[in-house]
Amino acid sequence: MTDWTIIISTIVGALIAGLVGLFSTYMSRYLDRKERHLNEHKDNFALIGRAIDDLCNEIWPLYYGAEQLKLGHLKHISPESLRLGIIGVPLFNPKHGDNPEEIVRVDKDLYKDMSKHFNILTNKLEKYDGAMGKDGLEMSKLLVELSERIYSEMYVSEFPVLKWTFDKGGKALLRDFKDQLEEQEYAGVIFLLVIRQEKSTWPQTFELYERYGLYKGLNEIANKIRGESEDKVNKMIKLLSGIDKLKEECHDLLEKEKHSFKLKGRCEYVKF
Repeated sequence: MTDWTIIISTIVGALIAGLVGLFSTYMSRYLDRKERHLNEHKDNFALIGRAIDDLCNEIWPLYYGAEQLKLGHLKHISPESLRLGIIGVPLFNPKHGDNPEEIVRVDKDLYKDMSKHFNILTNKLEKYDGAMGKDGLEMSKLLVELSERIYSEMYVSEFPVLKWTFDKGGKALLRDFKDQLEEQEYAGVIFLLVIRQEKSTWPQTFELYERYGLYKGLNEIANKIRGESEDKVNKMIKLLSGIDKLKEECHDLLEKEKHSFKLKGRCEYVKF
């Protein structure tokens, strides 16, 4: 082997080693960017999950369970909140120590970027947004009508009830509670009876109404309203069932992607 051959071999070897080193460094940084980008999406998934639930909260008074018996005057529901969709829902982070309460939202840029990495999840979220903008709005209107029907029936009812708390024995007519806190409590019970909510989900409260002899009369009022509004109530429950199914499917896909270790696809944030 001549001196030139040795020199050339040394130079080529050095170049190859240098290129391998550069490529290794580049790949390491590329993989690091992918991991960071995946973690950004996972953080955004947590906000998306909250937004999905909060949209339901806008239209269904049992969002926190049947124990949340109060039924407010639902004419104050704002359809605009449903049209905002997942990326527009304001999410409230509670105050911690000296930090004030803050409002956050789903990151719009990351949400738009999801289709490049999480196609199935993105399609499901789009279906949910579409359902809330259509079926959710229709359901909220039906819920408002039912709420107003319940209150109008209560305001002319002479059914004898008890003031809160029941053990005090303060008697009154159902119509006497207009614009008082008790009216929301009783309206909530009538609402549950109208939609035939499973009684096993009524912790303690149901027993109270039976114990103090209030259940039978309230159920008669509920049956009257149900008889007059049967089709609308059934339609409202059917719409809710469809929305609930989509919501659970979205949560299942979100949970699955939260545990993924590899970012699929490419985007402008992670270029090779």
